[in-house]
Amino acid sequence: MRSVTISGPRGGTLRDEDKIYTFFNHVSDILGLDQYHYHIDIIVHPTYIHTHPDALGLCYENDGDSIEIHLARKCVEGSTEGIGLLPSNIYRTLAHELLHARQTAKGEYMYERPVRKYEDLIYELVMERM
Repeated sequence: MRSVTISGPRGGTLRDEDKIYTFFNHVSDILGLDQYHYHIDIIVHPTYIHTHPDALGLCYENDGDSIEIHLARKCVEGSTEGIGLLPSNIYRTLAHELLHARQTAKGEYMYERPVRKYEDLIYELVMERM
């Protein structure tokens, strides 16, 4: 059984934590994430991810039994930090990163092509359920 923690970058609570958790549960159900024994940390940044300002999301294994997902509410356009912030759809990004989490849990390499192929389908299926 997997567990999930949703927080801000400094451990704070989010105003839309319940909606993110509901979205996560629907994606988890579709992808069968319950069969993998990983703890998933979802960290939602209020603007961009400071270490990766041009990324909408990041997913990586942490300590062998934990997967960390970072989501940005905005993405930096261009090379200058803080200029040209574009809003992002964190739910579509979360669907993308949870597909990567599944790859990680299965011990697979994180390929972009299959994730990009299915992220819109997963997103639309979940939005129909919500």
